[in-house]
Amino acid sequence: MSRVPAPTRRKTATLGILLGLLLSALDSTLVATALPIILEKLDGFTLYFLPNAAFMLLQTVSMPLWGRFSDLYGRRGFHLAAVAILLAGSAVCGLSTTMALLTAGRAVQGLGAGGVMSLSFIMIADLYPGEQRAKMQGAISSVWGIAALAGPLLGGWLAQSYSWQWIFWINIPIGVAAAAVVQYAWESQPLPGRGKPDLAGAALLALASAAALVGFGAAGREGWSHPLAAGGLGAMAVFAVILVLVERRQPEPFIAYDLFRSRLFAAGAATGVCAMVAMFDAIQHVPLLVVGVLQRTPKTGGLMLACMMVPWMACSGAARPLIKRLGFRGLGVTGLAFAAGAYAVLLSVELSSGLGTVVVAMVLLGTGLGLTVAPLLIAAQNGAPRDRLGAATSLTQFTRSMGSFIFLAIIATLFLAPFGGKEPQGIVDFASKRDPEQLRALVAPLQEGLRHAFHGGLGASLVGILVAFAIPREK
Repeated sequence: MSRVPAPTRRKTATLGILLGLLLSALDSTLVATALPIILEKLDGFTLYFLPNAAFMLLQTVSMPLWGRFSDLYGRRGFHLAAVAILLAGSAVCGLSTTMALLTAGRAVQGLGAGGVMSLSFIMIADLYPGEQRAKMQGAISSVWGIAALAGPLLGGWLAQSYSWQWIFWINIPIGVAAAAVVQYAWESQPLPGRGKPDLAGAALLALASAAALVGFGAAGREGWSHPLAAGGLGAMAVFAVILVLVERRQPEPFIAYDLFRSRLFAAGAATGVCAMVAMFDAIQHVPLLVVGVLQRTPKTGGLMLACMMVPWMACSGAARPLIKRLGFRGLGVTGLAFAAGAYAVLLSVELSSGLGTVVVAMVLLGTGLGLTVAPLLIAAQNGAPRDRLGAATSLTQFTRSMGSFIFLAIIATLFLAPFGGKEPQGIVDFASKRDPEQLRALVAPLQEGLRHAFHGGLGASLVGILVAFAIPREK
């Protein structure tokens, strides 16, 4: 396994890892704000969803690959490779003159970001034992907070004051600095022989996951009968069956199924899926509530999400004493109860409601997510042996991403039901151009769709509470 024995070098390595995490987190928030400008310059409004869809696809699919291979061959080289791939993708995006090239660049970025994201949490777990991992959540949460709060402002300023390409070029110095610091400070021990890697399992997992993401994404956006949805889900089923047949014959299968035999790992991962559904449901639908129903500006809609981040950072920073006091089960139950309360508040919002009601809901949700997301990742890491931290961490992240993606496709179907099952032009214009005019003409169906979506978030939170009770009473 890898180690950094000297305290000074451990701090230096931590700084490099957090810089890499900032790079990965900023990559999403910078692009989100500048997207309308990019689409206008590249004449890509009809394909507005493709660049980010490609990024999310490659990021999600690659996570378990980076984690598993780093267990086999060490973290240092893979961290360097992940940062290099992310920066190569950034360069492609910065040089893009067409939507096709931008989408390709975002896909390459997603592949690298999947590695940086997974390896950052894995390497922090390598450096810090159980209790100290919880203490490190304050630093990790600060990185996410900086990205969430400063990223949109920085992205908008760069795109308007210079050019949209700079939101990608700015990644280069941050990435180079992160890679250089980690390469300098990280020390690796010789790894025991592990035999040949299960490349067939890795390839089949990637194919099944990609097909699932394409299928569920199309189903949520276009309806379950859409050819892309049917084809994607059919391909997922085929690849999944082949994957199971191949993995059953492997002495060391690529997917660490046996980790799910730990109740701490399995229940913690399932509870984490419910928390991620609650988070993404709000991110996707609260701005629509603020802009389309309450008739406020898109900027105000974005600020509501900032109200979620502040309590999230505060609770994550206090993870160590909270875990000691409540344990993982108590945090899971309490956190999802806060999330359920948030959705109950959102369901009470009417045309005459003020922004204060939404602010209360987002503060409740941020508190709940701060109590669950990071602590339950620590629970998964604590439920795995040290030489399998990579597999445990990346499998948890992968399970959260895939599970939430599936449930969000169902919620999207419920949301779009009042619109006939497909995205109306008003929502497309708001997502691609930040133009709220047509959205505000859809108040009645929008209200109904949002109620469906928020009922979905409430349901996910309540299920999460029940699942959290299965987490064993240990701290």
